[in-house]
Amino acid sequence: MWEVINLILISIIQIMICNYINKKQTQKQIDYKNSKKIIIEIIMIILIFLLNYYINTGIKPLLIYGILVFGYKKIIDITFKESVIINFISIIIHGIAELLELFIFVIILKIPEDILVKYFQSKPITSILIFIIIWIIFKIGNKVIIKIKKILENEKILNTFYILGLLGISILFSKNLNNLNQDKDFIINIITIVIFLGIIIFLIKEKIDKHNVYKEYDNLFKYLENTESLLEKYQKYNHENKNQLIYIKNLVPENKEITDFVDSILEDENKIHKNRWIKELKNVPSGGLKGFLSYKINYMIDKGINVNINVSPKVKKFKFKNKQDNFQKNICRILGVYLDNAYQASKKTQKKEVTIEMLIENEKLLIIISNSYKGKIKIEEMDKIGYTTKGKGHGFGLSLVNDIINSDKSITQERKIINNFFYQYLFIEN
Repeated sequence: MWEVINLILISIIQIMICNYINKKQTQKQIDYKNSKKIIIEIIMIILIFLLNYYINTGIKPLLIYGILVFGYKKIIDITFKESVIINFISIIIHGIAELLELFIFVIILKIPEDILVKYFQSKPITSILIFIIIWIIFKIGNKVIIKIKKILENEKILNTFYILGLLGISILFSKNLNNLNQDKDFIINIITIVIFLGIIIFLIKEKIDKHNVYKEYDNLFKYLENTESLLEKYQKYNHENKNQLIYIKNLVPENKEITDFVDSILEDENKIHKNRWIKELKNVPSGGLKGFLSYKINYMIDKGINVNINVSPKVKKFKFKNKQDNFQKNICRILGVYLDNAYQASKKTQKKEVTIEMLIENEKLLIIISNSYKGKIKIEEMDKIGYTTKGKGHGFGLSLVNDIINSDKSITQERKIINNFFYQYLFIEN
């Protein structure tokens, strides 16, 4: 009876430790008002208790890891990729804490083995001491842990996880074929295979979904490659046509029918371009961005959004750094996500307003996109895959933006909420 109580307490403390480690890595609190999340956490405690009670083999940490990955994916609302990484770190830190605890007991305090086994092994007090050691580890090495997390987010390292995971599954599957008579080991191995195969499948699915978002903006960029030259020609011809109409009007000032007709054409032209967005875009540097913005702005105006745009003349002289062809394409991807989100948020409001500003600040190109919005925006969670107000099937855009910005130090972003308007700032170095 006491053994069962001890293992239940140990399992609860293990989850508390994981809650603490994951909170420190994600800076996200668990919402205990959400009954679904509480149920998931209780299920995790029960599963870890069962593992502690029935399994003492080396495969137990793998099964616990799998449970944590699936559990915290739902509890903290993170991606499978992030859950795989932070819970891998969680398992490693927990292992380090256990070794340090053993070092303290055996080397420093010189506690005899029989006393150690009798009073400390598999006891709640041991788990509490591990919790204290982990707290000290984070107090001392929090910055190092964050750096390790960023390193592990690299796609190449994640691909290594796929390979190792598939290799482990193959080994377990092969082992099962040779030990079909050992029912317990067979079932445990099958469960492990299913858990890790599930993690890999979900990771690949997330990768495909993100790739589809990239592809969507790439296709749009390709489609709009010739738009800039057409837009410039339109501006030129439109300007010339206006001058010719004014000239015709001045030739026959006494003919009211002709002058009224010319005035009606000019008036209609002014109504169509009341936001002056085409004129403002002439100051945007060439290379694809002008055509991209033209398409997005025109789309929003057609959908009834009040679009305001202001581009400083200094912006025209800004030169994008000559890195690779993808640089300006990445800028378009980022702005595409910003503008799509601004459109989706503003159309739900009465004002339906989106403003685009481009200026030079401290030798950097600063692009500001602001929009009216309704409801609550969680700025601290916006870079996570799955954060969206658009419904199921969305939520990859801002995560994509975050990936681009993390891969290029010349691009940074900021977000603010000012007077019920959401502001997105994008800084681009020359």
